[in-house]
Amino acid sequence: MINKIIKELKEIGTTHTKEFARSLIPNCNNIIGVKIPALRAIAKRISKEDPILFLEQNDFSYYELEMLQAMVIGYMKTDIKIKLTFARRFIPFIHDWSVNDAFCQTFKDAAIYQEDVWNLLGEYYNSKNEFELRVIVIMMMCYFINDEYVDKVIAFITNTYLDKYYYKMGVAWCMQVIMMKYPEKGLSIVKNNVLDKWTHNKSISKMNDSFRISDDLKLELKKYRRK
Repeated sequence: MINKIIKELKEIGTTHTKEFARSLIPNCNNIIGVKIPALRAIAKRISKEDPILFLEQNDFSYYELEMLQAMVIGYMKTDIKIKLTFARRFIPFIHDWSVNDAFCQTFKDAAIYQEDVWNLLGEYYNSKNEFELRVIVIMMMCYFINDEYVDKVIAFITNTYLDKYYYKMGVAWCMQVIMMKYPEKGLSIVKNNVLDKWTHNKSISKMNDSFRISDDLKLELKKYRRK
């Protein structure tokens, strides 16, 4: 099955897409050059045909196969326990922001099985791996900024520090969503200076980029930028 998928990917890959992906994604090797919409279409097809066979056979020999693994886990319709088993196997292999975020954004069952997915994330709280921690914050940002979990999300991002770029960017992005949905809580984090200086300032920058945060609040946020 994998050889057939690789053949299909090579038929639709382009040099332009390959070089563009390389320019955006550090440490990304063996790129064929397939655009994300095409990968999503293939992943949806696999998820309907035989997702388990694909997930078990996949050797991640190309970047696109890593992306397909991330997407198929999210798209496949199966018992949440089975889905979480494959997620648990896959997360330690994630090594770039693109696969990381595709995995999180496609894992929409997290919005339904909140407790199960939250417990999965908890298994990585003590990790020092940049992308295991980014999985946590991007999952939280996508599915857990709600009345039941927002305070738990805030507790995690304000008590977990790792001096790695892609983790800290994930926290800043998460902070933007907290400010959009719970401005009083977001402003409290900013005022109390509980994040490291870089992440604090990057969070304010992300908030200023949002069309869903008022101009008055953006003006106030500028007062708390740290020098």
